[in-house]
Amino acid sequence: MKQFEDMPKGEKRWMATFADLITLLLTFFVIMLGMARVDIERFQQAIKSLRKDRGITEEMENIDAGVDSLLSMNATEGEDFKEMKFSDLEHIDSEIEAKKANMEEDLVDMLEALERIVKENKLEGDVSLETSQNGIRLRVKGKLLFDVGEANIRYEALRFINSIGDALKKNQFFLLVEGHTDSSPITTDKFPSNWELSGARASSVIRYLIDVVGIEKKRLSAIGYADNYPIALNTTPAGRSLNRRVEFIFTKNPTRVVI
Repeated sequence: MKQFEDMPKGEKRWMATFADLITLLLTFFVIMLGMARVDIERFQQAIKSLRKDRGITEEMENIDAGVDSLLSMNATEGEDFKEMKFSDLEHIDSEIEAKKANMEEDLVDMLEALERIVKENKLEGDVSLETSQNGIRLRVKGKLLFDVGEANIRYEALRFINSIGDALKKNQFFLLVEGHTDSSPITTDKFPSNWELSGARASSVIRYLIDVVGIEKKRLSAIGYADNYPIALNTTPAGRSLNRRVEFIFTKNPTRVVI
């Protein structure tokens, strides 16, 4: 209190407290600035320790490289940081464009191969082709591949399936085979419902491509949809004939859904 008592009467006593507050705030921001600086060496050691403890394989090398890149960018100041960031983005964009161009070329090559297969087997009236940026869908009438109520591939269809396999050997496409039925119920010892029938037909095609043609099994998958995805009305014989089908979906990426 003596300090304030000795002050001239014209001075504002709150200024001393305010000055102390400003000093404390300045000290706080200096401490915060020091804490914000990244200890790059310790961070790299922590990353390597985690990889070792968790048994992470060499597949994580790309992540390590990305971390190193980010750390080096953090250590660079001013204009150097900006130049590094934008040059990296341009490099990434060029890689994406190159991959995209290759994918489009692969799709075109695969589409042309499938068109040749259809023409060579004279199936223009029984097969349809659809394409998008994601892949190619080849839709085949069920009667060409299977007898009514059966899941064994007809002998006459083996040449067609072999041609599909030969086309797959020339690229790295993945193949999903879908089995579809009409809405007519089926109840047999082998196939209690259309679910079993559609799934068995798709699996028969996949097993043939693996066991006979020699396609790598990781590139293939099969699914049965029963009568859940009709492409025509099931109220007429013609509509039911269209719904009984097998679809071949060719994609550049695995079709398995990752959750």
